[in-house]
Amino acid sequence: MSGASSPSTVACPRCKFGITAEDVQPGMRLCCPKCRMDFLVAGNRLGRDSGAAEEYGLQAVSASVPEGERTSPMSEAEEVALYKDVMREEELRQKAARGKKAEAQEVERPERAAWRPEKPPPAGLFRSGSLRFYGSLELLFRLAFLSTAIFLAFFIVSKALAYLDAPNAGFASFGAWFGGLFFLTLGGLSSLGCFFYAAALAMSILLDTGNGLKRIENWPRGFLFDWLLEVGYVTAALFWSALPSIPLGWLLENFGIPSVLVFAAVAAFVFPLALLAELDAGTFFFPGIPAVWLSPFRARRAWLDFYAITVPLLVIVAAAIAHAYCEDLVWMLIASSILAAAAWLLYFRLLGRLAWYASGKAEVGEA
Repeated sequence: MSGASSPSTVACPRCKFGITAEDVQPGMRLCCPKCRMDFLVAGNRLGRDSGAAEEYGLQAVSASVPEGERTSPMSEAEEVALYKDVMREEELRQKAARGKKAEAQEVERPERAAWRPEKPPPAGLFRSGSLRFYGSLELLFRLAFLSTAIFLAFFIVSKALAYLDAPNAGFASFGAWFGGLFFLTLGGLSSLGCFFYAAALAMSILLDTGNGLKRIENWPRGFLFDWLLEVGYVTAALFWSALPSIPLGWLLENFGIPSVLVFAAVAAFVFPLALLAELDAGTFFFPGIPAVWLSPFRARRAWLDFYAITVPLLVIVAAAIAHAYCEDLVWMLIASSILAAAAWLLYFRLLGRLAWYASGKAEVGEA
């Protein structure tokens, strides 16, 4: 702008809002009523003249400047330089404001140490994972499917073992052994497919519950090979939990304690820690997150309650399955399959509730 214009409309360099003012001179400082930006008028490159009045409540800004302080008209190069200075000043101001805002948020953000809960576990930590957990039709459908798969696998394997134990001699014995091996292979494949599905269900329940969800929303999709990642986590957790039982089994074997019993006892205590450590590390190749392995010492009450519920549950299921195999009772095999499926789902529901609390998510209001 080469001189004063009365009235004039100047465009704000930030929001392009039209500001109506009188006696506008280059070098004057105006304040935008919309975005509250203070800026210098640098001539026509920052403003535009308009004789028409705006229709949406523009506020006139008093920009009266004493006659002695008014600057003379600037050249085009000076106007461009002034415009660049104004924009650079505004950019620095915005950058400083963003930095202060980020620092304020960083100070206000509550610090949360992973796997170090500061509050005692809530009274209903495991209560919501019991009977109300089976109130979903989706879960009941998957429970029925899983129990059927477990029964078929158990039944085929039991028949295979019966054939392999045939006391006959000659061709009858050969036929029994041949049939037993065939059924054992078929039962092994059925057990493998059942384990794939059980692992997919387990990881879905664990992840959703560990994130504080009251209902399971991300049920497994696909079939068999789509669940390789879930199977990898569960299998690796079983492997890591079996490692300590090998030297311990050799040590206790001299005292007449069966190795199977040692393996089961160690796995019952190590398996949940190994699985949570894998998930926290994001890989099942090396569950080496110290915070997870130390969580039983930092959240003793919650872990003791978890073991007090799950260990007797596993013992009951194992006893029912062993009794069904020894007595060769089909109805008992059906009952133990249903019990095993229900216990499997409930186990990971309780483990998810434990992870939700012990990881600190319950304290920051994520559930």
